[in-house]
Amino acid sequence: MKFPRAQIALSVLSILFISVTFASARTKPTGKRWMDMNYGPYVSASVEAPGRNMTYKGILVRVSGETTNAANNPNNATMLFDTDLLRYGGAWTGGFLNMRSIVWDGSHGTHPTVNGKMTFATPQKPGWANADGSFDDPRKLPYGPIPRAWAHWKGLYLHEDQVVLSYSVGSANVLELPAFEKLDDGHAFLRHMQLDKVAKPLTLQVSGNGDAKLALYSLDGKATDSADATKSVVVIGSDPSNEEFTLIALTAAPEGATWSVDAKTGVRLTIPASGSTTRTTISYSRSKDLTKTLAVHALRKVGLPNLTALTKGSKPRWPEKLETKGKIGKDDKTFAVDEITPPFENPWQTWIRFGGFDFFKDGKRAAVADWMGDVWVVDGIDADLDKLTWQRIASGMFQPLGLKIVDETIYVLGRDQITILRDLNGDGEADFYENFNNDAEVTEHFHEFAMDLQTDRDGNFFYMKGGRHAKDAVVPQHGTVIKVKKDGAKSTIVAKGFRAPNGLCVNEDGTFFTSDQEGHWTPMNRINWVQPGGFYGYNWSYFEDGQKMKSYDAPLCWLHKRFDRSPAAQLWVDSTKWGALSGQLLSLSYGTGQVQVVLHEKMKDVMQGGAYKLDIPMFPTGTMRGRFHKDDGQLYICGLFGWAGNRTQSGGFYRIRHTGKPLHVATALHSTKKGVVLGFSQPIDEERAKNIKSYSIQRWNYLWRQNYGSRDYDPSVGNGIEKTGREKVEVKSVKLSSDKKWVFLEIDGMKPVMQFLVRYRLQGENGERMSQDLYATINKLGPFEPHGYRFE
Repeated sequence: MKFPRAQIALSVLSILFISVTFASARTKPTGKRWMDMNYGPYVSASVEAPGRNMTYKGILVRVSGETTNAANNPNNATMLFDTDLLRYGGAWTGGFLNMRSIVWDGSHGTHPTVNGKMTFATPQKPGWANADGSFDDPRKLPYGPIPRAWAHWKGLYLHEDQVVLSYSVGSANVLELPAFEKLDDGHAFLRHMQLDKVAKPLTLQVSGNGDAKLALYSLDGKATDSADATKSVVVIGSDPSNEEFTLIALTAAPEGATWSVDAKTGVRLTIPASGSTTRTTISYSRSKDLTKTLAVHALRKVGLPNLTALTKGSKPRWPEKLETKGKIGKDDKTFAVDEITPPFENPWQTWIRFGGFDFFKDGKRAAVADWMGDVWVVDGIDADLDKLTWQRIASGMFQPLGLKIVDETIYVLGRDQITILRDLNGDGEADFYENFNNDAEVTEHFHEFAMDLQTDRDGNFFYMKGGRHAKDAVVPQHGTVIKVKKDGAKSTIVAKGFRAPNGLCVNEDGTFFTSDQEGHWTPMNRINWVQPGGFYGYNWSYFEDGQKMKSYDAPLCWLHKRFDRSPAAQLWVDSTKWGALSGQLLSLSYGTGQVQVVLHEKMKDVMQGGAYKLDIPMFPTGTMRGRFHKDDGQLYICGLFGWAGNRTQSGGFYRIRHTGKPLHVATALHSTKKGVVLGFSQPIDEERAKNIKSYSIQRWNYLWRQNYGSRDYDPSVGNGIEKTGREKVEVKSVKLSSDKKWVFLEIDGMKPVMQFLVRYRLQGENGERMSQDLYATINKLGPFEPHGYRFE
């Protein structure tokens, strides 16, 4: 490859720039945890640049080396890469971001915006032309990635604090290193690029979002008509002799590279086909002196970085391994709670709020995702939890609220994609954040959380996506269950109609359990039995024809807000260590920090049942995700506080142990035409069981409409949604089974109802307390028939 002699002619004595990689500066703490946290080399977010230039899946690369986020830090320099469109939403210096978002300051209906002075941006269109030379957006809606055959995001590599972007354009593979230089009278943003397999010429959008007064200049500072990128540069601004301007130039411009400069389309660059690797750098110099800036440009012609060398891993970014000591709970009751103590105090001031976890095969280690973008690995999960070692292995991801380990490989669910974390050099830290699937259609709306990450027996992945709060959906994925094929190549929508589905349980028969939370079109909290193709009530879901649904698939059970204001994930008790609860379904509560048992029965094509709270002290944080340990057979849960809830500790990780002491709870519920049958884990006291006063029953309905939530409606009046209040239900008689584990409550006038509350105040044969409030739903009435019990 040949370069013009003018590009190497200037003396080293005319070096007029200082190459800067700032260390993490000590800026004055703001007292705001999201502002003072060290996020690492990059941050992911939906960001708005000036001119309503939205980057929905943004990688914010801190090219100045700054990793603290004080808004008034003048040393910040940031480049914003769009992983959907493979373009730059902008580059700026100054205060980083106006950090408003549900994950940061807790605000609703907000998203971060650029806080600084822009140097360049590109329009909200594909960053590279397709095979026909067009930049026209092929997507029906401006969300989600462009077609893979056109261009495809592969992921990013970290080398110390440098971020190397990896993607393809057609058959060409591209590595790109965003960088920054400080000039004596300005600065320069750099795009170091390495392209392989460039079979056909490629054209990329270099700049052009509101650019004005574009002009071509020769390397000696004179206006020119030449589009030859080896001989000319682009100047954005008026007369560069008397005002600040931006100069766009190539370092080591490949022969045949040409500029396209147009006021409407902006600045574009065509890179010729090549049988070998092409390396070049696009520089955007913001300065006040064209002659000096051109001199700096000429001196950049040597030492282009070999980006392949930066894709092998590097020394750890977070070498400190933090030790904590677990807290073992008392074994004086049926359940004991142990704390796997997180490193709340840490060198990076990370704000720990756990959104998902899974275990490695050795059983002593777990990977834990943090809503703030981190992933930690904790070692030392044993009986006494005496020495826990925490290692921060990844950072910067987009609000991760799900994590799954498959074949010892960590998969993390963020709002933007499912990411595979690859450790390339064996130091424990992730060096390659590989895009497993980025079909997610992300908008800036705060409420569309990506929730949980699970797999089925065939290895396919599943997760939930929230709907928009109080607004119609704008993409088909809003409020859905999403399936991602085992190889990550394709995703499909399984079911829809969810508002805030915080968790997912994948069943062996191809169905699912998930919760939803009271709000618009969701009259009360609900636990759903989800079947493929079903609709579950949130009428601000996406409909192709715009027509709303007139009915919905009934939930397994409704949960009144006095019982649980924000249910989270469900999971099966697949452990024999939990005695009578083995094989039962549990539900976790974000809002109240509790664990519930969900009794259920299938009535032909519907599921129904009810839930009650286990006698476990409320956790100090919301409980979100749970898994049973394959070795010790106990339940581990993690959670966070980030939006409305009763439990306000930022996060936590816990083990719930069944101590082996007898468990006195309900284990079965059957709704029949003659009354209700309750099954219990232990024999109950006969006198108390046969006393009608030991039971109290109420029932009521909810009104399904777009208003937020619903009042209670008396089902005994009219159609059951005409009068507010609850109907008291009389227990006509009580029968006890011969083994004293089953109770039949005879009730006249049994009928389907949305909420059926059974309060029982019983005790075991030896006086043990056996009292719960069971919030149930009756969708269909079954026949009164034996279920393995015999009544006297």
